[in-house]
Amino acid sequence: MPKPLDQREVDERLRRLNLRLFGPRDAAGNWHCLCLNCHGRVRISPSRLANKNAKLGCRTCSYAIRNRAQRISDDDARDLALAAGMKPQESYPGYHRPWLCECVSCGEPGKPRLANLRSRGSGCEPCARRTRADAKRLPAPQAEAVMRRAGLEPLVEYPGCARRWRCRCMTCKRVGHPTLINVRRLGRGCRGCGRYGIKWDEPAFVYLLEHQEHRSLKVGVTAQKPLAEPRVPRLCRRYGWCLVGKILLLTGEQAYEVEQSVLRWVRDDLGLPHHLTSAETEGATETFSADMVGVVDVMDKIRAEAQRVRAAGGGFWPS
Repeated sequence: MPKPLDQREVDERLRRLNLRLFGPRDAAGNWHCLCLNCHGRVRISPSRLANKNAKLGCRTCSYAIRNRAQRISDDDARDLALAAGMKPQESYPGYHRPWLCECVSCGEPGKPRLANLRSRGSGCEPCARRTRADAKRLPAPQAEAVMRRAGLEPLVEYPGCARRWRCRCMTCKRVGHPTLINVRRLGRGCRGCGRYGIKWDEPAFVYLLEHQEHRSLKVGVTAQKPLAEPRVPRLCRRYGWCLVGKILLLTGEQAYEVEQSVLRWVRDDLGLPHHLTSAETEGATETFSADMVGVVDVMDKIRAEAQRVRAAGGGFWPS
């Protein structure tokens, strides 16, 4: 432990901090002092008094000196903003205050602070996002090579790593719309040929699960004859879900279409976000709150979407 300061050292350090002691130490061990600059009262802790690098003990005076050092003229501030690509639209408000400006490059309005303009060299957030995206964007020839290694032949120009890309499977000749991000992450692209999940041309279930403790619902699809442990019993055994109902469709493609239609209804029409996290269940992105929509309503929506798919050329059996 550091050696306690004696009264002589305390007085010497208070003089260096431009403070004068005017009261005894309180129960927390702090000294009550008077600032010789602004004549305001200051409570200084032992740790701050022991800091040999501190130049002032009064924070108010310290901030005032720092603000004076940062203060620049209006003309200099405008020159700095223009150098960062932002054209001011109002008078200079201050170093740390939002300043209405217009981007010289794209014309978008923004409210950067001069402090940020000086430290970052730019102030337009849309331009900054585009710059970051351009730095991370994979060139089109490399993106096409990634898709071909995954067994997909691109049919249109590269749209971007997170956009759906129309491709044809080199094996089954089906046309799909995977994203480059998913293909790079999974190492595969065609759902019909993938040796995982449901098979596109074999029967599959659309199911609805309920979790009483979390007050959550989950919709999903699973193969009628899975290669491994059936998904619904695994979710019930591991995470405490209960099966509400399921509908068997003629193909996995139809089941997937029904599932996605129901999820779009939940997310877009009802505005319900994900209810659980990946730590609480598998397939957390397919969960939503049971307090915001009824089980009967969701099951009716699944049946209606299955009827629509049937009318479009498929079939289903309730189970």
